[in-house]
Amino acid sequence: MNLTSSLDYSLTKKRLLMMGKRREFGVITGRVSLLSTLLVLLTLCFCARIESDEPGFFTIGETEYTYLFSGMPNHKSDPPLIFLPDEYGKRNKGPIHFYLTSGELYSGEATAYKNERLSQKFIFENGLITEHFLFNSDGSPRQLIMTGFENERLKSKRSYLYNDNNEKYLTNESEFPPFTNNGLSNIKMYHPNGALYFEYSHKGGYYNDRASQYHGLMTLYDEQGDVLQQERYKDGELIEKIK
Repeated sequence: MNLTSSLDYSLTKKRLLMMGKRREFGVITGRVSLLSTLLVLLTLCFCARIESDEPGFFTIGETEYTYLFSGMPNHKSDPPLIFLPDEYGKRNKGPIHFYLTSGELYSGEATAYKNERLSQKFIFENGLITEHFLFNSDGSPRQLIMTGFENERLKSKRSYLYNDNNEKYLTNESEFPPFTNNGLSNIKMYHPNGALYFEYSHKGGYYNDRASQYHGLMTLYDEQGDVLQQERYKDGELIEKIK
């Protein structure tokens, strides 16, 4: 399994023009949903519970934990970290926590290797991943995902890509309730030049059992900031096509 994302988080105006028509919102929002799912999986390191006859479990008292990267051949982390499988299985209920094998929540830096090559780096605060770096095969940085928490609740996510000069640029950012003024999850995506590309809001998502529902304005912009398409939603239903 390749942990290095190959996704480009923005469609340029050139690509839109080449298609000869405006990009439909359904396609874009579908891609955003896919990207959100992938980012969650990346942040949780693609950990998976494996069968009991394989290595990967660690027991403290009567509690059974799973090693980070268990079930992923040729992967290892330094230091070795463990997590509760049930917490991962119910990740929509709240953030996953990582522990040292001593049972203490981990704070600090951890590096991940695939076939002895540095592939990822994590920054932990009280067991939570706050920064997640991914690297290319030559060791250069590829992507950075920054996650903000407050009172054990997800507050924000920001994703960056790196250019050929190893300079990072923002590709998308999300803010989540109850830390938003409108009580919604607000998502923004950006063109490579930094201009706003796509923005929308939705109800539910992440640590909420209710399925996400688009709510409010959904707007697509070109690289100059002009509106290409705009629609209004209410409780998941399209109620107005503005442009």
